Amino acid sequence: MQSVFGKLSTAGMVIAPVLLLACGSGTVLVESTPRPDPSPTVASPPAPGEPLVLPVLTGDWQPATIGQGSGEALAGTLNARESLAILIYHDGAIDTLSDQVFEMVKATAPQIQVVMRNRATVNWMMKERGEVPYRVSLQPGGTDILGRPYLLPKEHPLNTDWLTKKQAMKGARALLTISELPFIDDAMLRRLREAQKGGCQALDSELNRAVGQLHEYFEPYRQAVDSVLADAFRRHLEPALPFWREELHRTAGLSGPGQRCAEAYRSLFDRFEPCIDRACPIGPRFHLASGGLIGMTDEPAFIPDGCPAEGHRDYWAELRDLGARAVADVLSAFDGEWTGYLVRANAFLRIESGLRPHCKPRHRRIDPQDLAAYKNELSEFIAEVNRFESTGRWELAKGQERIAGVGPVRLLARIRPSGRALDHEAHQMVKRLGQLDRCDQEGEKVFRAMLVDVGSSEVLFNGLFFKEELVCEDLPVGL
Repeated sequence: MQSVFGKLSTAGMVIAPVLLLACGSGTVLVESTPRPDPSPTVASPPAPGEPLVLPVLTGDWQPATIGQGSGEALAGTLNARESLAILIYHDGAIDTLSDQVFEMVKATAPQIQVVMRNRATVNWMMKERGEVPYRVSLQPGGTDILGRPYLLPKEHPLNTDWLTKKQAMKGARALLTISELPFIDDAMLRRLREAQKGGCQALDSELNRAVGQLHEYFEPYRQAVDSVLADAFRRHLEPALPFWREELHRTAGLSGPGQRCAEAYRSLFDRFEPCIDRACPIGPRFHLASGGLIGMTDEPAFIPDGCPAEGHRDYWAELRDLGARAVADVLSAFDGEWTGYLVRANAFLRIESGLRPHCKPRHRRIDPQDLAAYKNELSEFIAEVNRFESTGRWELAKGQERIAGVGPVRLLARIRPSGRALDHEAHQMVKRLGQLDRCDQEGEKVFRAMLVDVGSSEVLFNGLFFKEELVCEDLPVGL
């Protein structure tokens, strides 16, 4: 083994001692990347022209609920009845479902007198005779792609004139039967899912307009910060890039993985070469996402797995280190009035990103009164954020963020609030919206509800429901 020491110096930069260790056929580089002279004083971005005022959300919106296609019709039919008998056909906890249906009926039509619900005598008698308003049997429905037969439910409506002659009905003027459908074909399930209630179109429009206004408001600040960051990164890159190219030149002759890594690193240097004299979209940049962060694009897909290989340092890691040092040199210049407004913007962006997932259609029920109270609370919170004198500061940070339209970004710095954590309060504000969701775990359970007039045997209503839209705590059907 032999060692060679050298010391280089160049105007405007200092290069640490160079150490090359030759061992066998490979050359191991342990030299330090040169650094520029201490950073000069940097001017702060110009002050904002006017205070940032967040928009208060006033549009009419409601998280979309899957189903609700027949709820209003059943509610209207129930409200026209005076007395009712309820029968439940369900393989599970019948008593529990009977109580849930009873509560739903009383919440939907308080004037109804429920004279019987799930009475055992009538229940078994009707099952034995088969003279319920309908019955369901399973019949072959075809075969699957493997030739295996499958069954589908088939309904058999029957005459119900005899109901008026049975004393067991106790004077009920209508009969409501509820039964779970354990088998339902995909086409019918798709039709049930297509029915939805509510929507966030007005909210989406307000949020999109507000986010656009935030980007417009901070555009002067972004331009000033990006300009300073580009200069700082250039100062670090100017001595480092030619030094690394010389290193690659000295390792010429490597083969196998070492050669492939050398070619990839030359391409990497070519990508960063424009950062020395032109715009640098892959260097440190300001992003409004998450209320203000500074990061570098973090997607070196052109570097093969296993690099650095023999004879090379991790140049991609060193480039990130250059970006981090450049940000550290100038970060304090970005503090000021803008940082307080970034804290305020971050609170709104937390609300914006948190509300959108709640607007995707799902199995849920929300009391309109609860939602109205929440909207008022949300408006009051945004108004309070506008009144609050928020302050913040830039801090160095590590990690990774994924930014829409940009992709993965290596985090170098971000805004931290000084004092009241508005971003945390905004997160809790959005979390409360999720707590309004009732009965959102029922999934794909499907029930048939049929209402029959005892006097005429007329089927007044016949419809399918997902469980949560039929019975949900104390909420009436169709709400």
